[in-house]
Amino acid sequence: MARAGPLGLEYGWTLLPCYLLEEIQQRLAWLNQHSGGAPEAITVRIDWEWMPDLTLNGSQNELNLFGLAPLIHEPEVNPRHIVHRWLQQQAPTAPQHTLNALGDIVIASHEWSCKTPTLLGRVLQCHSRPPTDLEHTLHLLHLDTRGANWTQSFQPLMPSDDRELGVQQCQLIELENQRSRFLADYLYSRSLKLLPDSGLAEPTRRAIADGAIRALKYTHIYSAFTQALSLKLWLRKYGEQADIRTQLAGALRDFRQQNNELEAWFSQHGDAHPSAFATLLNPQRIATLIASLDND
Repeated sequence: MARAGPLGLEYGWTLLPCYLLEEIQQRLAWLNQHSGGAPEAITVRIDWEWMPDLTLNGSQNELNLFGLAPLIHEPEVNPRHIVHRWLQQQAPTAPQHTLNALGDIVIASHEWSCKTPTLLGRVLQCHSRPPTDLEHTLHLLHLDTRGANWTQSFQPLMPSDDRELGVQQCQLIELENQRSRFLADYLYSRSLKLLPDSGLAEPTRRAIADGAIRALKYTHIYSAFTQALSLKLWLRKYGEQADIRTQLAGALRDFRQQNNELEAWFSQHGDAHPSAFATLLNPQRIATLIASLDND
């Protein structure tokens, strides 16, 4: 019997956009290859007793559940076709070009969710939450490597005997940071433009719009975190350097600023979102992480 992780738990608690059909298709293909046939049964848990107000059913991530049966019975189906079918059910009168544009938003969320809470493919989240402090961060970075950038995750991270590789990895971290921010901005801006006249039912439209807003906030925090973390790791691996120490101080100031802005956003707009989002991305918890990066 093979088991896979539950949809929605490690992917933003259904609060963040997370399209997984390509990933599900790859996992099913692996299962078919190693078990000699299709699975006899797949169990999907769609709600959690410790998050009573959040269920997979009715969230943006419902698409993953919708696509599971077609992927089992039609292993070679193009997941984009499943996305299109799901959107057609949500907006039967929407024109083709609108459905295609909405599908692009949904599909782009997969790359975003893979790049944002990771560091070159290494885990940088625990149940989708940022780590509590530097020690917790280092523990996560040494866990099994199942991130999107798995080919890089099997390389040592900033090896002390290979400074050149460390430089290359810092450059790659910045590129991934830029890509994550671009994707978050894309999800948010395209949602704002397309959703009002999309023909989607209000619950679906609201789920996509709110998910894009929360993804933007999540990205701002993780972008600042990974920038500060990469500089902190550099100092730990290659020794004290005045210019890097100055850059780290600036990165930590930016991280604090982003966290202050997040706290202000919760004060002004938090009531419009599920209360669990303040647990997923908790400013007080993040402040502890920032202090640890500064002092440990």
